[in-house]
Amino acid sequence: MKVLTKVLIWTVIIASLVTAAALLYGELPHAPAQVELTRKEFLWLKKNGNHIRYAPLPGSPPLDYIDANGEHQGLTSDYIREIERRIGVDFIEVQCGSWKEILKKLENHEIDMVGSVQNTRERKEFLCFTEPYQRVGNIILTRKARKGRFSLDTLQNMSVAVVDGSATLDYIREKHPEYNLIPVPDASTGFRMVSFNGTDAMVTDIGVASYTMEQLGISNLRVAGNIDYPWELCIASRKDWPHLNTILNKALATIDRTERETIKKRWITLDDNLYIPHDFYLRIIGIALLVTLLTIGSIIFWNRTLRKEVSRHSTELGQVRQRQELTSRALGESEERFRMLVESSNDMIWEMDLYGAYLYVSPKVQDILGYTPEELQGRNSLSLMIQMDSARNMEALRTCTANSVIDCEINTYIHKKGHRVILESSGRAFANANGHLAGFRGVSRDITERIESENALRQSEERFRNLVETTSDWIWEVDVEGRYRYASPQAAELLGYTAEELIGQHFTALMPPTEGLETTAQFESALAQGSPVHSLLTTNRHKSGRTVVLETSAVPFYDHNWNILGYRGISRNITDRVTTEKQLKFERNLFRSFMQHAPDLIYFKDAEGRFIEVNAAKAKELHLAPEDLIGRTDFDYLPEEQARIRFEDEQEVMRTRQPIKKEELASTAEGDRWYLTTKVPRYDEEGHVIGTFGTSWDITYRKLAEEQLRQLRALLSNTIDSMPSILVGVDAIGRVMQWNRQAEERTGLLPIDTLGAPLRKVYPELGREMSKVERAIRERKTQKEERIPVQHGGRMRYHDITVYPLLEGREEGAVIRIDDVTDRVMIEDSIRNIVEGVSTVGRSFFSSMVDQLAKTLGADLTYISEFIDDSRETMRTIAVSVRGESGENFDYELQNTPCEAVLQGENRVHFAEAPDLFPKIKLLQDMGVHSFIGIPLVDSEKQALGIMVALYRKPVEQADFAASILQVFAGRTAAELERLQATKELVALRNLLENIINSMPSIIIGLDSEGHVMQWNDQAEKLTGTDAQLAHGQPILQVFPDLGNDMNAIFKAMHQQDIQRHEHVHCTINAEPRIIDVTVYPITSDGSEGAVIRIDDVTDRVRIEEMMVQSEKMMSVGGLAAGMAHEINNPLAGILQNLQVMKNRVSDATERNTEAAEKAGTSFEAIHAYMKERDILQMMDTVSEAGRRAAKIVDNMLSFSRKDDAHFLPNDLAGIIERSIELASNDYNLKKRFDFRHIKIVREFENIPEIACEGSQIQQVLLNLLGNSAQAMAGNDRQKDPQITIRLKLEDKMVLIEVEDNGPGIDAETRKRVFEPFFTTKDVGHGTGLGLSVSYFIITENHNGTMNLSSSPGMGARFSIRIPHEHRVERWGLRL
Repeated sequence: MKVLTKVLIWTVIIASLVTAAALLYGELPHAPAQVELTRKEFLWLKKNGNHIRYAPLPGSPPLDYIDANGEHQGLTSDYIREIERRIGVDFIEVQCGSWKEILKKLENHEIDMVGSVQNTRERKEFLCFTEPYQRVGNIILTRKARKGRFSLDTLQNMSVAVVDGSATLDYIREKHPEYNLIPVPDASTGFRMVSFNGTDAMVTDIGVASYTMEQLGISNLRVAGNIDYPWELCIASRKDWPHLNTILNKALATIDRTERETIKKRWITLDDNLYIPHDFYLRIIGIALLVTLLTIGSIIFWNRTLRKEVSRHSTELGQVRQRQELTSRALGESEERFRMLVESSNDMIWEMDLYGAYLYVSPKVQDILGYTPEELQGRNSLSLMIQMDSARNMEALRTCTANSVIDCEINTYIHKKGHRVILESSGRAFANANGHLAGFRGVSRDITERIESENALRQSEERFRNLVETTSDWIWEVDVEGRYRYASPQAAELLGYTAEELIGQHFTALMPPTEGLETTAQFESALAQGSPVHSLLTTNRHKSGRTVVLETSAVPFYDHNWNILGYRGISRNITDRVTTEKQLKFERNLFRSFMQHAPDLIYFKDAEGRFIEVNAAKAKELHLAPEDLIGRTDFDYLPEEQARIRFEDEQEVMRTRQPIKKEELASTAEGDRWYLTTKVPRYDEEGHVIGTFGTSWDITYRKLAEEQLRQLRALLSNTIDSMPSILVGVDAIGRVMQWNRQAEERTGLLPIDTLGAPLRKVYPELGREMSKVERAIRERKTQKEERIPVQHGGRMRYHDITVYPLLEGREEGAVIRIDDVTDRVMIEDSIRNIVEGVSTVGRSFFSSMVDQLAKTLGADLTYISEFIDDSRETMRTIAVSVRGESGENFDYELQNTPCEAVLQGENRVHFAEAPDLFPKIKLLQDMGVHSFIGIPLVDSEKQALGIMVALYRKPVEQADFAASILQVFAGRTAAELERLQATKELVALRNLLENIINSMPSIIIGLDSEGHVMQWNDQAEKLTGTDAQLAHGQPILQVFPDLGNDMNAIFKAMHQQDIQRHEHVHCTINAEPRIIDVTVYPITSDGSEGAVIRIDDVTDRVRIEEMMVQSEKMMSVGGLAAGMAHEINNPLAGILQNLQVMKNRVSDATERNTEAAEKAGTSFEAIHAYMKERDILQMMDTVSEAGRRAAKIVDNMLSFSRKDDAHFLPNDLAGIIERSIELASNDYNLKKRFDFRHIKIVREFENIPEIACEGSQIQQVLLNLLGNSAQAMAGNDRQKDPQITIRLKLEDKMVLIEVEDNGPGIDAETRKRVFEPFFTTKDVGHGTGLGLSVSYFIITENHNGTMNLSSSPGMGARFSIRIPHEHRVERWGLRL
């Protein structure tokens, strides 16, 4: 029985322990698994761990978002923090404004990872993805009123909101492109749209749904289903950092399922399916089994052990007391020994808790780290280490257990004075009474000197190895700051500096400043990446001052912890190579530049005449690109003959190896061109002729210039020979160099007989003129002597001799010009006599002129005639002299007379019988006139005014002389005739000016210096009622009293000679108040002063300007109204939304509302009853209705004030009328003129289709008519039951709109002017008179319609508007 009982008891105990252990293991938190990294991953993380940037999603709560304090929150944030803790790094957070911005920065490597993203094909092109760390289902949300379950395949005929740019939107579009998907900027916008019936449903993930609905207080939505596309959250990282992706995957793998469920439950409260974890079932079963086993075991165990307990405790109590005494004595001795051992040790002995905080430190720590034991007690040991060792040891502490051993771990500490100390530590973990890890005990030894010695030895070995490998050029070593730590002796040969001079100098000290900065940047970049430097070219300054170019290669070297200590490298002097390369590059560029910009044609050809290279000028000649000519020959572009000549020349050059130079003709598209061409043979490296090289200089213009010069010389020779003057050219010593034809005729000597001969010999008469030649050359001035009398042929002749100096190059000389001026002298003498005898002016001048002309020329008949009219076909004489006596004037026709030929510029001298000359003039026929000399009389603008004629009965002996005399008389006569005609035109102009002044709409008043009226136009006479004759000579204030205030301006304008303007002067004209602008123009004429006053009636213009100002104000008010409407809409939306939420929370008995009521100490039913009893719910409905009405008013105001950019679009006229009525009602409420709601509105609308019109303009017309009707009825004291009837119907091809009221009506006189601009019957300040005129213009001009008025006093008024229907539809259709 005992054995069976013991077996049973132990069975129960073991089963209970096993069950409890299993349950406890499931409940206790597990230490996070250690992330095991490879060496490459560890080094990569060590290098880049503190530079990894990640971006949280800007608005995806609760998965990933930024809270109001700017902190990263959400499910993804918890995973990021877990990863940071497990791998021992802190990521850098970069906040972005949108998901699209995050993707763009990922592509541009501006961020390195993002925590919550869906894995898609497009994103795999530039991102690496971890394994999914959380699976969040996508659900379908609808309003509670919409019943049934939905799936992705049953959303047709529904509008579905999805967040724009999400993978879910792309997935649904790919599966069902026919769906009506509405992209929304964020989830909250989509939830509001579904809640307020803006869309039928929304697809989003369950996390966002649970968070957003709770935050917004939306209670009228439900989960109506899900889609088969869950959001599998992954961490995405840069594709060029594969190590980061593997590290993230390993870190995520250490987070177990329990931790993941805890994180998920913290953020996601809504679920579309009830889920009970499997371990929950196991926990319930295990607890039940444990309770059962414990109950059975307890009963058995209690009965067996109760009897033994008393005796056993008595015996043990004595034994325990004895052991305690022995233990106390041994413990004291042990503590003393341990204290002496610790204090005498050269190493630091320490004890710390499980978190690394020192509990005890031996006194030796002061020698090692500079701190006293008291300073370190309670301080964490990790804070004394460098950052990298601290992070590594922190990760190690997390994985330690009570059995962990510290075996010779080396860490770098920071001494109290700031320098680094390297300690080697060994120790062991110890446990508490429960067997759990309590801390660590160990010893640390200072090995700084040993490590430094090892590092120095390693560096020395490394340096020696590098020196052995590179046996030439300059070997150097720099630290991380770029300062030389070592330089080989070759530095003195390359740069002139010894190694000792370079040690401690920065490697850019010998470089130019700009290049030094660039090289420093490259060095820092390589240092940050740990990359080597290959073939870097730098310019350095030699100690002697010359420039040395070095080609450098270098590699980094490290300490034992793989920290970069600096760079070692080799530099080679490549100055000569760089100089050669630069010279070669310069010569190549010079050749290319010469080929590109040389104006001459340059080309290279092979032995067959094919082009192998040409310059731009050669290609331009043929209108081709240079590359298009390669491989072609001259036969492809030139005529065959020209091409063959060129080919034969090139073959000759290659055969003889001699250059050739010749002129070549080329026929191009612009015509023939001449080139001076040089061709030389072209050789290869072995001296063989392989082609030709040629240059062609365009000499076309030179050829043309030579031809033009030849022609010019011939022309000059012909010109000199054709001149009527004698021209003789002589050199400085008097030898003849030029001999023209006149000199030849005068002397009878040919040029061949005179050229080179002395002037005194060949032209004795000019011998004495050599003194003038010498003076002209000496003074470099022209010498002239006039009217030299010379006997020639028995007659006295007069000559003008002019000597022109010639100074061309080194040759000096002169040209002697001899002009025969005998005729001119005779004319001048005759004119002098004539002018002395002509002293009269006016019409008598012409009689005296023809008499003197007849006497001077000995003519039988002289006369002066002018055109009778503008047809210029008939002339009338104005003065006639017959044999020196005045004759009678006569008319004659020009056609077929010598006068017509003279006026047309033909010969001035005619010889014929009188009947043939003037067949219709009896006087001339009776006289028997034989000869005719005539000359036109022209004015200063070369227009013919008339003609002066001299007639002879016998042939004229000196016709040319007579014509010259007649020319002199004609000039003076034409001037007088022009003066008389100008006088006539001046009189006509005065009359015209008088007519213009009288026809002007302005009042024009002329005043003298004393203010008396000198000019009074018809407009002044009309407006003032004062006759011009009565006003003339009267003071201005007497005839125009309203100008009294402007007299100072009038006298000021006359005194200062400046225009004075006075605008908007109020006065009374014809008993009517008017507004005028007064402008005063000063006048000064012949020393007398005066002024002209211009008065313009600007009454209508001022009214228009006031109307425009008012219109601008209304436009500003419209813009202000639009802005106010926008600002009002925002709080209105908040009021209506919160009011709906409030009503839902006090009217719907939801679970959360009921729980909140119970927490407040009441019930939901009581609250609802109170709300109903106090009519609060009804008040909420009233407030909601008022808010919606306010929103509608604001919407109407916006619609009316918004500028309509469209022209004619289909509009619902009934809707326009309704908006106009509502807006008119609001308008009059604001103005306090009339309560529009008291007017009865009768609507008589027919069902008509939409009409193409400008809706805003039609609304403006209706507002004017409604406002006028309301004002008319408001001003009628006897008005009862005010009513406005609005009709809308279709008439044939027109749409009729009638607005009829029962107001006071309009009389017949007002009806005639009602559509005139500025006509108004309202009081001042209450109307501009433009409302109905603008409305009439809108209907008739803009819409091709009609607008009529029917009214009579006491019978109301009816305005009828008709707008075309079909015509406007067609016009609108054409505009589309």
